[in-house]
Amino acid sequence: MRANLLLLGLALAISFALADATLRIAAPELGRPDPRLLFTSEAPIRDDLGAIRYQPQRSVRSVLLYGDEIEIDTTFHTNDLGLVDHRDYLPQLAADRSYAFLGDSYAAGVEGGRPWIPELRDRLGLQAYTLGMGATGVLGFERMLESVSRRLVFTDVIFVAISDDFFRPLWRPLVHDGDLWVCADAESDEDCVRHLPIAHLMQPSDSKADLVARAHEIRAARARARGSVRSWLRRSRLLTLARDLVVARVRGARRETVVDESVAAIRRIRRARPEARIRFVHVPDKYETRRGEYDLDLAARLEGTGVEYLPVLGACPWSTQNYHANDNHPDAAGYQVLAACVAHLLGWEPVPAGR
Repeated sequence: MRANLLLLGLALAISFALADATLRIAAPELGRPDPRLLFTSEAPIRDDLGAIRYQPQRSVRSVLLYGDEIEIDTTFHTNDLGLVDHRDYLPQLAADRSYAFLGDSYAAGVEGGRPWIPELRDRLGLQAYTLGMGATGVLGFERMLESVSRRLVFTDVIFVAISDDFFRPLWRPLVHDGDLWVCADAESDEDCVRHLPIAHLMQPSDSKADLVARAHEIRAARARARGSVRSWLRRSRLLTLARDLVVARVRGARRETVVDESVAAIRRIRRARPEARIRFVHVPDKYETRRGEYDLDLAARLEGTGVEYLPVLGACPWSTQNYHANDNHPDAAGYQVLAACVAHLLGWEPVPAGR
């Protein structure tokens, strides 16, 4: 009996290995290690209302490595409220119109080197506030607006967001052993650190050689962690594909729930500010731009919410040339195109030139 079980185990192992090898050849992108590593000199914090921001008055360096090459290396500053802007927001100046720009990293705009909303505000002489924070979603936008509304008043609320923001649940940052994790609200620290961190902490003065050496150490540690038979089974392309098919169904149901929760959050924002003009600028990510269509039909989702829907696709010249080569964010020139497009959609400027 024992010999038969051993033979069966060996046969299964050989079968999995052969199938795995076939899948590696047929679909090599499945399970391939991500060549990107993100480093940051400052971890975000979460305030008492659950809004994600930075510590006030900090200089933050962010570096994205793709392989051994630096794709993005940018330094930005936070103001008195810990938001990405070179201007402080308090005390608030009197103005006929004041604009709150809500969004994720596309609204923060740090990957372009010069955050574009403060630059647009200064150029047009507006009273506008940049409330964008990377990795946040619509549920996080609501928390941010609640938090800053304790100290600032807005006549207009403008979302600058992507489809993926409707899939993102609330989260909290966790720093552990020099790495930064994004943890779900209900997730324990122990469970959270079982996943890969979203970023690794660095010193602002770190050189490219320092970061490349650190990246090699991180990748080597991950490779060692994948070295056991159990780890091989976990990362088998065949088993990964089977697992992902199951997980996708579960996550799909959860993602749809988060979409509904996100639309409900927009409705709450609308009800809480009956006098405000609220607009949603739908920015496509690089993959949507390549396909020429959005992942979500937000025009239908936002119908009846009292929020004006303004899609970038079809309204402004827009192409995949607006993005970094190996990243899903616009580059410096791409953010300038986005700034011109947003100014056009909001009625401030004529149709922009494309890129």
